[in-house]
Amino acid sequence: MNREIALQIMREYEKKQDDIARDIKRKTQEVYSKIPLIEKIDRELSRSSLYFIKSAFHNPERSKEYVIELKKKINQLKQKKIQLLIANGFPADYLQPKYQCSDCRDTGFIQGKKCHCYKRRLVEICYEKSNLKDVLKTHNFENFKLDYYSDTVDPEHGISPRQNMEDILQKVHRYIENFDKSDDYNFLFYGKSGLGKTFLSYCIAKELLDRGYVVLYLTATDLFDILRTYKINDDDYTDERIQLIFDSDLLILDDLGTEPFTGFNMQELFNVINKRQLQGKKMIVSTNLTLDEIVSFYPERIYSRLLGNFKQFYFFGEDIRLKKRDI
Repeated sequence: MNREIALQIMREYEKKQDDIARDIKRKTQEVYSKIPLIEKIDRELSRSSLYFIKSAFHNPERSKEYVIELKKKINQLKQKKIQLLIANGFPADYLQPKYQCSDCRDTGFIQGKKCHCYKRRLVEICYEKSNLKDVLKTHNFENFKLDYYSDTVDPEHGISPRQNMEDILQKVHRYIENFDKSDDYNFLFYGKSGLGKTFLSYCIAKELLDRGYVVLYLTATDLFDILRTYKINDDDYTDERIQLIFDSDLLILDDLGTEPFTGFNMQELFNVINKRQLQGKKMIVSTNLTLDEIVSFYPERIYSRLLGNFKQFYFFGEDIRLKKRDI
């Protein structure tokens, strides 16, 4: 998980705790002003607790007895408080904290483990940062249709487009299940347009986002536009988007090869691939280029990484977008 995201979530929980404390303080002052007897009861609660603690310390052999007496005393005083609150038109729990999550009491943790509310917030933030929040409502494995891939064996490849996609899906699901420990850090999806490369990238993104991983999706054009803007502004990669390009658990770089083949873009592409590789951060790159075109268009230090450090998946068959249009 990205450190900045973890800090953001903890700041949110700290704010919740502060808000609760301020709310309790405000309500307590209100009640004290209208029901002075409750303030006296609270003071008595404090005195009683201190008295029994001191007594148990000096007479440890009677500690159990003191605990029983203290609990009895506290219950009596609390019941008296509730009666006074109700008699004066307040709810019985008016002075109790109002937690958004009663399980962890807005701390984010239960016995040292992340609460379900923490995990839910992590997923929400990851979605917001991924650039995919809306598209993943429809572009996911539930809507991935193998029916669009032909069963007819392609003589050039020896298998049908459908069998090829079934093999790819099997490997993709294994990759997702073993994301933390998988040695196949990077995927290269290549083939003509309209064969499901981007759709499958979306599916992978959703599965990982739902599990709390930080995923960033960018087209190649978007990536270089962002990097160019911050280079021009001399921001030295301090912006959050820049940090996510290098630090996200998974970077999906779509449509590689549509960007201008400038010196700047080649240098920045190398920087992104190399820095993420050094940090053990995973990438999925999709392109309409052939492997030969990748070798022809990109410098050796880039294509050697794309072909040597990325597991390659070739997509072939009929254009799915055209098939959908004809249905």
